Amino acid sequence: AEATTATALSAAGKSGGMYFERGVGPKPTATQLDEAPKVAVLVDSSSPVESDQSFALRRIFGPDVGFVSTAAGSGSLQNAADDPLASYDVIYNTGQLYPIGRNATARARLQAFFQRGGGYIGTGQSVNNFGFLSKAQPSLVQGSLVQGTDEASGGIARWSNVDPDGPITGGYPATDTLLVLSDVTWFSTLPTGAEVDGRYLPSTTDMFVAGLWRDRDPKASDAPVIVHGTTLVGSRYLGLAINPFSRGDSERGWPLIAQAAMWSNLTDE
Repeated sequence: AEATTATALSAAGKSGGMYFERGVGPKPTATQLDEAPKVAVLVDSSSPVESDQSFALRRIFGPDVGFVSTAAGSGSLQNAADDPLASYDVIYNTGQLYPIGRNATARARLQAFFQRGGGYIGTGQSVNNFGFLSKAQPSLVQGSLVQGTDEASGGIARWSNVDPDGPITGGYPATDTLLVLSDVTWFSTLPTGAEVDGRYLPSTTDMFVAGLWRDRDPKASDAPVIVHGTTLVGSRYLGLAINPFSRGDSERGWPLIAQAAMWSNLTDE
C-alpha cells in the first residue's frame, strides 16, 4: 500500500520480466508457484513424435514437458486408467479439437483439469487451438476467440505492447517485433472479458517491416495479436495469433510463452 515500496517493486519486476499485483478485498484461497510449470503438449496420437512445438517447449521447460493424447492410444485421456493430466499444470494445444461426445472420459478429465486451475495456451499454429475454448463442454469462455487472416509469404511484423505492466507482456518494450512465418494473422473476435496484451501497429505500412505481404488487409491494422483471460471456471488462458514455434525459429516470442505458462498455472498448492 505504501507508494514508494509499490513503485520500487514494480520497477524491480519489470527489470526481471515479472508482474506484481496487489490484492483487493478479502484474501482469496492462495496458490503457490513453487516449481516450473509442467506442460502437457496436447496431441491425438498413440505414438507422438517430436514436433516443432514440443522441441521448442523442451528448450524452455526442459524435462517438465510431455505428450498427452486426447483419444488415440491406451494412455490417452479417454483410455488411460489414471488421468494423464493429473501431474500437469498447463496445456499447450497443437491443433486438437475438444473431444467429441462419445469420448466422455476425455471430456470429464479436461473439465477437471481446468476446474482445478490448469492453464491453457493456444497459438496460431491451428485455428482449432482457439475454437477449443468455446467448443469445450461446458464452454470455457463466453463468446469466441476467432482468428483473422490475410494471405502473405512471411516476414517480420511490429506490435505495440498494450499492457507493459501486465502478466504476459510485462518486460517487453513498448514496440517489439515478431516473426510471421506465412499468412498475417490476428484476432477478429475476442471472448467476453479477454484482455489485449499486444496489437499490430495502426498502419499496415508501418507494422510490416520485412517480407512478402501484398494487397494488405486494413483489418490487420491495430488488431489484437496477444490476449489473455479467465475462463468461466476460473482457470486462465493465453491466445497468441501467430505460431511462435514453427521450425524453432521465433525465439523472440519464447519468453512470452514462458510467462504465460507461469501466469496461467493455478494448480500448485
